[in-house]
Amino acid sequence: MLGLSYGLRKGVTVLSKQGRWFLLSRFPLKALAVSQSLGPVLAKAANQERLDPVEMAAEFGREQAERLDRYLYQLVKRGFLQEAPDRALNDQEDLPRVSVIIPVRNRPDDLARCLASLKRVIYPAGLMEIMVVDDA
Repeated sequence: MLGLSYGLRKGVTVLSKQGRWFLLSRFPLKALAVSQSLGPVLAKAANQERLDPVEMAAEFGREQAERLDRYLYQLVKRGFLQEAPDRALNDQEDLPRVSVIIPVRNRPDDLARCLASLKRVIYPAGLMEIMVVDDA
């Protein structure tokens, strides 16, 4: 996701017990066991570090970073992490205008998913336009 990073939601802690990693939310009370490979990544967030997909790509490789990014987004949906806009996006003077052109033909479900995904992108509305081209 362009311009997003992740951090722990308020009230969430990362625990390591006997080689196993857990996310614990105090309110609402819930816990989730996470893999051993993901534990150290989440520990960075526990130390007030942002989890940045671009940095993860440099560290883990692009394919693994994309899988990790999708998993982190699932943790957002479950209430353990929160998305945070990249600090660089606050300076709109350096950002280009972006046009997203979506060619589609008789695929309303795919178009709905695509548009929903674009709504999650954090980018100044005045600098991004979305065009749908229906070739039906």
